Amino acid sequence: MVWLLLPMAARPGDAQVAEGMGSVIILRVQYAASTLNEEFVVIFNQGKTAVDISGWVLFNSYYQEYRNLPLRERNDVLAWKHVYRIPYGVVLEPRRWVRICSGHGQDNELYLYRNLNGEWLEDEGDTVYLMDTGFTVIDQKSWP
Repeated sequence: MVWLLLPMAARPGDAQVAEGMGSVIILRVQYAASTLNEEFVVIFNQGKTAVDISGWVLFNSYYQEYRNLPLRERNDVLAWKHVYRIPYGVVLEPRRWVRICSGHGQDNELYLYRNLNGEWLEDEGDTVYLMDTGFTVIDQKSWP
């Protein structure tokens, strides 16, 4: 759904997100996998303060094409396959990580699941963007 991609209004707590968001990075991308749960992105808080990453977004390289479309053309019903919005309540404590898997499973403190039935990350080469709730790119990782 396209509504996933629209900026959100500020919420209480956004100041804390902004305070430590520079310490949140994409630590690892596992793109060549034999199962969907072995295809994942690891987000890591390398800072000294907890960071609420609720509502942050992971977008694959389709972002480059999508962001250049005029607003009236941003109606690709398959865009959801390229985007993952981190659920509300996900707070990364200092020196902690969360793994976002492409496959199926039950979300918990360490693992979040996209529940896809096909690959999300291209083995031949892709880029993953981590964006905050205002869609500012916080970090990105590319591979050949």
